[in-house]
Amino acid sequence: MKPKPQQQVLAPLVAKAQEDPFFLGWAINRYAHSYNMKRNDIAAFLQCDENSLDRLSLCRLPESTSPQFEKQIQQISNYIGCDSNRLIAMIREIFAVYKFKEASFYENEGFLMAARDRNKEDDNNDEQDPK
Repeated sequence: MKPKPQQQVLAPLVAKAQEDPFFLGWAINRYAHSYNMKRNDIAAFLQCDENSLDRLSLCRLPESTSPQFEKQIQQISNYIGCDSNRLIAMIREIFAVYKFKEASFYENEGFLMAARDRNKEDDNNDEQDPK
């Protein structure tokens, strides 16, 4: 039996990692979508090949607020063979966008909840009492 190429074997795992914020694949996928980049574009940006990009996608995503963040990214970059500075910039950008969207969501949720707090009695009083 002929062995499968690495990319073919890893493809289902990479696809799952792209949907799970635990993995670097999630951040890479978000970045690629933000800039309409294809796999080869991301690999070129990170200065690695596509097989290395798959391996990178399966690594744990370090928390950007950790004091060990840059050290962890450096270790991952050395292991995979990609540009650590570009990877750090990519991850920080994705975290910033994600946190901004998360904050906006909760602000809007609070606004919608406040709008729903009004009950039917208040609506009936408004109709009966023109001001």
